[in-house]
Amino acid sequence: MRILTFIIALVSLNVYAAEYERKEANFTIRDRVGFDIVYYNCDSVESTVENILEEMGAKEIRVRCTGGLDRNGFIHLPARVSADFEAINAELDGKISVQVDEIQFRNHKNCHLYNNIVKAVQDKFEIAHIDMRRCHRIGGATRISMSVLKEAN
Repeated sequence: MRILTFIIALVSLNVYAAEYERKEANFTIRDRVGFDIVYYNCDSVESTVENILEEMGAKEIRVRCTGGLDRNGFIHLPARVSADFEAINAELDGKISVQVDEIQFRNHKNCHLYNNIVKAVQDKFEIAHIDMRRCHRIGGATRISMSVLKEAN
């Protein structure tokens, strides 16, 4: 039923009603490239997660990161992320007008970070199409595009 409702909205591109639902995503970010392991600073991870969730249409976002790199770079731990937010649920018949929106993440760096975050949260959203380019190096360019159900403006 959920997929059918979403497909109807995508095909017709009309605005229809849905409702927000509280979602939670817990994931760990650490990249292995060749023989190297890449760790991230939790401050940058938290702000990147918030930006991505906001762009995907989430509301009331709370992100907490533990571990990661310390400020001096001496402690190297995977960044453990816990994100709590509200996202559109097409199965719930609500009062919020929603429509399919095309969004893109384009950045000249942090390809692995963006891809890890999007992969970790994509199942919490109503996404019809997603295209994530493979990262060839850690600091490579980010190229992600998707069709996601968001609140109508």
